[in-house]
Amino acid sequence: MVRNGSRNEAALEGASAYPSTRIGRSNSQRAGSSGTGTNHGERIDCSSPGSLRAGSYHHGFSIRCLCSLSAIFSMEMAAWKLHSTPCLDVTYHTMQHHPLFFLCSLTAMVVLASPALDEIPLVRPQKHGAFFSAIPVVDLSMPFSAEALVKACEDVGFFKVINHNVPMDVVQRLEAEAVKFFEMPQVFKEASGPADPFGYGNKRIGPNGDVGLVEYLLFGITSKPLSYTSMSFLEEPSACLFGPALSEYLLAVKKLASDVLELIAEGLKIEPGDVLNRLVTDEQSDGLFRLNHYPRCPLLERLNRSWTGFGEHTDPQIISVLRSNNTTGLQISLKNGSWVSVPPDQESFFIVVGDCLQVLTNGRFKSVRHRVLANGSKSRVSMIYFFGPPPAEKIAPLSQLMGEGEQSKYKEFTWGEYKKAAYKSRLGDNRLGQFEK
Repeated sequence: MVRNGSRNEAALEGASAYPSTRIGRSNSQRAGSSGTGTNHGERIDCSSPGSLRAGSYHHGFSIRCLCSLSAIFSMEMAAWKLHSTPCLDVTYHTMQHHPLFFLCSLTAMVVLASPALDEIPLVRPQKHGAFFSAIPVVDLSMPFSAEALVKACEDVGFFKVINHNVPMDVVQRLEAEAVKFFEMPQVFKEASGPADPFGYGNKRIGPNGDVGLVEYLLFGITSKPLSYTSMSFLEEPSACLFGPALSEYLLAVKKLASDVLELIAEGLKIEPGDVLNRLVTDEQSDGLFRLNHYPRCPLLERLNRSWTGFGEHTDPQIISVLRSNNTTGLQISLKNGSWVSVPPDQESFFIVVGDCLQVLTNGRFKSVRHRVLANGSKSRVSMIYFFGPPPAEKIAPLSQLMGEGEQSKYKEFTWGEYKKAAYKSRLGDNRLGQFEK
């Protein structure tokens, strides 16, 4: 847990090291009493020395400085405005509709109901419209697309594909069903959760304390026959179109991933041509599918801050196929460590090189670090299909790609071993580090 904002200071590009804050349910609130609090609508001015002291209670919320439990809040902190009835879960929804408006221009974070969770960090995004223009675009209908795919995997580890043959009406049907689900009352959505590992999740990303301003549905995918994890909401009459839309989408995107991997093998000049493709089309292949919803944060937009929707990470599988609505938020990290924003394109797909493909090419391809920042003015809905090999599949550099005298950079492992290690780690950890020679 970051208690002095140090993790965020670098992301804020030299911003002053302000104290972080924490918002959580007070002991009195948990015990069932109302606690001492301010009047509804009272404005608390943090620049007034007596207004907010460490551990003071406001409508059942404990507001305290994490840097020093006895410290008064910084003079530079913005005001906190509380009104209406407090809610246990401090989320985008509650910020908009009742308990708390978060108006600060410092390195600030929110802890959700469980104290075991890390805070959701704020970062300073790039200037509006500052998109990375050099993201490779590969036209799959062109004769030299195989070579273009290899170059994109080598140079960036992330690229956009066009003329992908996935019908847009298939995409739009699933997106419409996803939006309908995420607009449902919270109690309805939580009936399909928690995500352990599959199901509905809200802010908790995995079991190791990572959080983000995101809600999601996570499905396990089997390859042959293509099927997905069942969830309780799929049995509701209101979701009668969800299952067919999901199946149709998965089939189309699986075909796209298969085509891309066959073209990559062709570009690498390795035989047989299905050496990569078979890893994700085997009947034991281990796939995942996520539907993510990142709520908009209009209050933070005014302060030139974005809440982290999904923290920086690499994908552990072979490749991931991503598509989103026409909303910004996705960023990738370049080889020099700088973060750049990906221009949205709702009619194209983005391919992400995963850790296993990096190992199979002995580091020739790079699994790219990426993250999502919550957009200030518009919600983001994304769909990601993660293509993993069978759990027993041994992952090691392909001999055909090893030059004379070249040594493997990685220890051999099975996908099951790597998956187990990956999901014991935090999002931002270098998962491949323990498998490097």
